[in-house]
Amino acid sequence: MKKYNVILLFIFATFFSNNSFAQKKNVRADQNSQGNNKSNKPVKTNSNEVMEYNSRVYNACVPEWVKLTGQVTYSVKEMRSDSKYFILYRIDLKKVTGVGETTGAVYKGGGMIMNKVNANFDHNHTEGNDIYKVRYKSPESTLIFTQKAHFVSVGGDQKVSFNEYSDSCK
Repeated sequence: MKKYNVILLFIFATFFSNNSFAQKKNVRADQNSQGNNKSNKPVKTNSNEVMEYNSRVYNACVPEWVKLTGQVTYSVKEMRSDSKYFILYRIDLKKVTGVGETTGAVYKGGGMIMNKVNANFDHNHTEGNDIYKVRYKSPESTLIFTQKAHFVSVGGDQKVSFNEYSDSCK
C-alpha cells in the first residue's frame, strides 16, 4: 500500500468515519444559515465532543494491521458571515490505543490532527492548512504519521499548493 493511501485512509477513518458527528455539524450549520443575517454580524459555533473511535492502520514493518480503538475528542470552531467563512477543527487521539491483529502487540501513543480553512467570498479567496502528527509505539514497532499541507485558491484557480507527508514504521 502506498504511503499516500495509508495517510488518506488514516485521515478519512479518523474524521469522516463518525457519521453522527458529521450529521450534527450539518444540522447546526443549516440552523445557523437559516434566516437573513442583515447585520452581517458573524455567526459563531463551537463544539467539543468525545466519541468512540474504531479504525485500522497498516504496519508494514511487522507486517500487520493494527486495530485502533478508544475515545477521540473533536473540537470544532466555526464562524461565518455573508462574506467570510472560517473553520478550525482538532481531533485529539491521546485516548486511542492499538492492538496488532497478528502479534497481539499493544500500541500506545496518540497525536493531534488539525485543520483550518479561511474563505473570503467577496474576493473569491480560500486558504487552508492541514497538520497532523500521530505516533503509536509497541514493543515490536513504532508507527509515525505526519503531514503538512497548504493551499491557496483565488478566483477558482489553485495558486499555491503543497502536501508534505511521511508515514513510517521502525
